[in-house]
Amino acid sequence: MINIEVSDSKRFIQISIDGENWKKVDKKLYNKHLRKIRSCTDKKQLSDLFSVLDSQVALAYIYKLLAMRGYLENQLRKKLKERYFEDRIIDAVLKSCRDAGYVNDRREAQSFIEREKRRGQGPRTIQRRLQEKAGASMEVTFSEEEEREQIQRLLECRFPNLSEIKTKQRAYRFLQRRGFSDSLIREFLFLENELHCW
Repeated sequence: MINIEVSDSKRFIQISIDGENWKKVDKKLYNKHLRKIRSCTDKKQLSDLFSVLDSQVALAYIYKLLAMRGYLENQLRKKLKERYFEDRIIDAVLKSCRDAGYVNDRREAQSFIEREKRRGQGPRTIQRRLQEKAGASMEVTFSEEEEREQIQRLLECRFPNLSEIKTKQRAYRFLQRRGFSDSLIREFLFLENELHCW
């Protein structure tokens, strides 16, 4: 006899066989399949059902995510793991999406870099954030000329009057937090002679 219990979080369904926990699934994703799951009478029948269901449900979930926006493969892997999908299912689904061109880390990374540049972020910050998203080091292409243009634009917008030392110090810290190189920041703020006062 298969006993299906809803876990305390109400987000997951714990499937138990003869009182032993067998599988945990996301309630939202498997909700329309509950009748099929409950109709199973033994472990083999349940295993056969999930060998088909898991791939279908995982793929439908990925398509739904990708319809809203682009994701890096590592982000999708993390989302699938949070939903208790097995590694073999995750690998198969992501391979299928890669082969179809729906998941492309290089394209998504470039899109992310361009978005962050438009937001006024510097190369160091973009590199760090991209690494957090990708789970691995990815190269950020950011020429010195682009960095100079970004700094110039941010200074004009945020700090139009840099005549006072305190304003220059605030601008310096602001640009540092944004991830721009110290040498270029100093070049723009002409702080070489004033740095010893900080």
